Amino acid sequence: TVTQIAATDRGTILHEVLERFVGEAIERDGGPPAPGEHWSDADRARLLAIAEEVFDRFRGEGKTGRELLWRLERELLLGDLDRFVDLDDERREEQSSTPIAVELPFGLDGEPPLTLDIGGGRTLSFRGYIDRVDATASGGHVVYDYKSGSGSGYGELDDDPVRQGQVLQLGLYAEAVAQR
Repeated sequence: TVTQIAATDRGTILHEVLERFVGEAIERDGGPPAPGEHWSDADRARLLAIAEEVFDRFRGEGKTGRELLWRLERELLLGDLDRFVDLDDERREEQSSTPIAVELPFGLDGEPPLTLDIGGGRTLSFRGYIDRVDATASGGHVVYDYKSGSGSGYGELDDDPVRQGQVLQLGLYAEAVAQR
């Protein structure tokens, strides 16, 4: 018997909700909010509706644990999603960006891999999915990798995005977008 939702399932829920929400916004007529525009009240309502669909599925699969604990966790998840929308508005305004892709593949689904020349005629190839890519008004891109756990290890990434080679994921994602 599951007592409370696993951290991995919590992360999967948030990831799926955000992927669907942003993906639907990209695909709809008029697209997602333009740089500097905020998510609308209708967008926020759609985010909550998607969340409830995903919550219901996980609950039906028996992954959410005891009802009282799940109700508390559900409120925390809804709070995280509400904060996401506010923070996303701020980031997109600061970066003058708008979402253009979710779950962008490289090296999968028929897309070429990310390849890096490491000298001596050797290359490294990578494959994966980028959670989200935004385009900036200046023609650049912003890559996102959603994290649902503690963000304590990511604060210094503004100064050194690869933390002297210890954190490569975002750097590889940025290179995959550049090669694409």
